[in-house]
Formats: sequence, C-alpha cells, structure tokens
Amino acid sequence: MVQPAFATREAVLRLIQGDIVPRLAEVYRDRQQRSGGRRKAAGATAPVAAKSPSPVSPHLDAPGPEAIVTLALDAMRQDEAAVDQHVRTALASGLDAENILLDLLAPAARYLGELWLEDRATILDVTLGVMRLQARMQILLSTVTAQPVRASHEHSIALWAVPGSKHRFGVAMLAEVFRLRGWNVTLGQIEDPFEIATVLRSDNYDIAGFSLGSVEHAYRLEACIQAARLTSRNRDVIVMAGGPAFQSDTTLATSLDVDAIAENAEDALLRADMLLRRRAAQAAAAMPRLGTLAASPGVVGWSG
Repeated sequence: MVQPAFATREAVLRLIQGDIVPRLAEVYRDRQQRSGGRRKAAGATAPVAAKSPSPVSPHLDAPGPEAIVTLALDAMRQDEAAVDQHVRTALASGLDAENILLDLLAPAARYLGELWLEDRATILDVTLGVMRLQARMQILLSTVTAQPVRASHEHSIALWAVPGSKHRFGVAMLAEVFRLRGWNVTLGQIEDPFEIATVLRSDNYDIAGFSLGSVEHAYRLEACIQAARLTSRNRDVIVMAGGPAFQSDTTLATSLDVDAIAENAEDALLRADMLLRRRAAQAAAAMPRLGTLAASPGVVGWSG
C-alpha cells in the first residue's frame, strides 16, 4: 500500500533528533578524549564556511548557500520568526516539502555540524540550532496534505553507512527520500561482518548502497562491496556508493567495484533509475527472439 508523503514526518524528525545531535555528542566525546578533556568554547563567527553548503536537488528555485548559512545562524540564535520566514519564502518560491527538507533544512543542519567541527560554535549552540530546525520541520510536514508518493514500484534498495562513519544523517535522509519516491527501503546497521549478507540474502534487492564518510575507511567500503557482490540473492545486484569521502578524494571511485557514485540524494535517485532501466534492457536483449529458436534433438523448438 502506498503511504502518503506526510506519513513519514515522524521518521524524518526521529532522524534529526535521534541521529544528528547524538552523533555530534559522540564526536564531542572523542575529541575531548584526544585533547585531554580540553575543548575550545568558540562562538560562531563569519557566516561563510570553508566549504559552502549547497542544496542537493537541481530545482531551479533551490535556496543558495547564502540562504542556507543565514538559516543555520538564525536557528542557532533561536530566532523563531526568522527561521519561519526562511521556510515561508521557500514555499512561496514553489518548493514542496521534500525540496525544502533536502535543499534547505538538511544543508542548514549539516552546516551547523561543520561550524562545531571547525571550532566556530559550541556543542550547545549546535544542539539548540538543530532543535530549532527540527521544530520548524515538524510544523512544515504537519501541514502537508495527504497526497500519494510521486511514484510507486517494486524496486528495493538496502542502505548502510560504512563502519567508522561518525555522521549517518546523510544515508538516513537518503533512505527517507527513496521511500518518498515509492521504493522499498531497508536501512541497515553494520554491527557485525554478517549484517550485509543477512540482509541481502533475505530478499531480492535491486540495489545495495553504501555511504563513506572518511577516506581512511575506504578499505572497509571495499569489504562491504565484496560482501554485497558475493552474498546477494540477486546475482545482478547494483552496487552504489556516495558520501563526503568521494568529495574530498575524487580519485577514490576509480579503485572501487561499484556501478555508480552518487553526489547527493537526487543524483542517487537518477542513477538508480538509469541503472535499473539499463539492466532491464540488457535482460530483454538477452532473451531469444520468437521464431529464431530452431528445434534440436530432445528440445521442442519453433521457427518463423
């Protein structure tokens, strides 16, 4: 049964509240341990990060980096009216709830995380900012009318963050986007070496996708890809990868046995559809044409 898009709002909110903040706290504890418990309590400074945030979808009216940064700083300052106005402006420009989620709120949340990692905001500032974004998202998604998902089909995808990734918000958000587009999605947790095999043997998944957060864990991604290839029930499973590591090292993709590298959620959807269409075309071309199969001893055949 196709679920309405608004029915996923609780899941999306859980992702922000249950994933971003706890993982920022996890990184915080790690860095405290490495620095002997000392932490620089720096406030946010200039509203331009070393790496400017950007929307993920190619929507013509998608907010630019300046709008994303301004929203993030307004959220961190707990300026409820300003945050609300950002969303209203996006709605007035023609963006729907999914585009606002992907192109405005999610990049703003990631930008807040970058501010903290660069010692330009305290963990308290970031937590309060994300909570403000979460509150506005709840209001936005609660107003979405009961409309069906854009597309419904039988395609399925299993997604994982490669072990060692500190931030899993990206792959979790990707799972929600695929669900909104009508895919059957499994978001796995690689807690032991058999997790991938267990999931991919349980059903005939079309795609196995992996998110790599850091180049230093590329060897783990290679092991994940190999496990997917060797153990999947679907012998023609498509393997895709993405994540921040591929942006920091553009040569990484050339050494991996993957069918596609996705830059963002929208790109992942486009590449997934393209690869599935290509696979279907190849399967159709491999089938014997009616009228060309000749009879042979012990085989019933036909001719034109």
